[in-house]
Amino acid sequence: LMVGMIVGVELGFDDGCSDVVGPGVVDGADFHNDEGYLRYDLDPRQQPALGEYDDRDESVITQHLRWSRQANINLWVTTWWGPDSQSDLTTRQNILPHPKLRNHKIAVLYETLGRIRPSQNYSLHRVESDMQHLCANFFDHPNYYTVNDTANGPRPVLFIYLSRHLANRNLLRVTTELMRETVRNTCGKELYIVGDQVFGRASGLDFVSNVNHYFPFQLLDAVTTYDVYGSVAQIVGEKGGTLTQSQVQEYYQGEQALWKQGVERHNCQFIPSVSPGYNDLSVRPQEANPPLSRSLAGQDRGSLLREALKYAIPLADTSSLNTSVVRPHRMLMVNSFNEFHEDSQIEPVVGNSASFPIELSFGFEYEGYGDKYLEILRVGTEKEIDGLLS
Repeated sequence: LMVGMIVGVELGFDDGCSDVVGPGVVDGADFHNDEGYLRYDLDPRQQPALGEYDDRDESVITQHLRWSRQANINLWVTTWWGPDSQSDLTTRQNILPHPKLRNHKIAVLYETLGRIRPSQNYSLHRVESDMQHLCANFFDHPNYYTVNDTANGPRPVLFIYLSRHLANRNLLRVTTELMRETVRNTCGKELYIVGDQVFGRASGLDFVSNVNHYFPFQLLDAVTTYDVYGSVAQIVGEKGGTLTQSQVQEYYQGEQALWKQGVERHNCQFIPSVSPGYNDLSVRPQEANPPLSRSLAGQDRGSLLREALKYAIPLADTSSLNTSVVRPHRMLMVNSFNEFHEDSQIEPVVGNSASFPIELSFGFEYEGYGDKYLEILRVGTEKEIDGLLS
């Protein structure tokens, strides 16, 4: 059994069509699927330290692994849009066979709204074949992340995006049962399902006697929050802006701690999550989401992530769970490693500081921060990961 803590990051992919051959050349036309991203639109312009890279490139993956090890990251949760999608091909053809992967772990984030589509009345017709594909191409790989189960052997971990949407539509039970049964029948394994189920306030919810509030925790093995930006907004009463230290403390020690308490009543693991900031105005201008500053009020840039880590990490404790059979690692999730289109990335960025155009920055100053956020994560987790990394 590994000791310490798993530190996971959400890893996104572009379409691999960039013509950039190295750092210093910026062509925003096709990086991140031509969706646009804040740093490209700032004046002066900023960019990833690697330039607008092809994420299938072996040297790019090598550098991402190097940065991950610097920051104590030992798990990539890779976005997955279905068999033979770009995300599928990149993960199984470029990342999993990578010669420098060593003991770095990979897990899949099942993109629910792309596989169980609202436009098709949330039809589940893709789920069975999706699980068969994951069994054939992912779950047996030695680098695929598993949780130890003394009765059933290693259990492959599957993250489900927006499981709460499925729960709200009474689809979570049938979806998780179909996933589990298919994986059991196809590759003889028991799934460990992590749901994107925790969002906003726990105060006012009854996790003891109201089945509508607690039933997801009986269907899922663990829960987390993908959308930290939206979840925090539910607590503070407005989206974005500049948070105070006390608001961050209340979010984690107040509401997130209540979620953890309620979740663990049903022997479901609680996985805290953090994010360095948020700004999707370049990709979703029509939504007009106010950006979330990377600084806390009166503090330096990076202070949001630094304070969040301080309060989130204690919530990863698993000592309240019954671990006689299933023995999950303590885990922290970071959203994200490289989601540039939402400016939630910790991947290094270069360029001169910029606060224009105002309609994108809202007056916040954005810096070419180098490896600042990798270092914040390293320092914040350095006491937690002994024994996990090679």
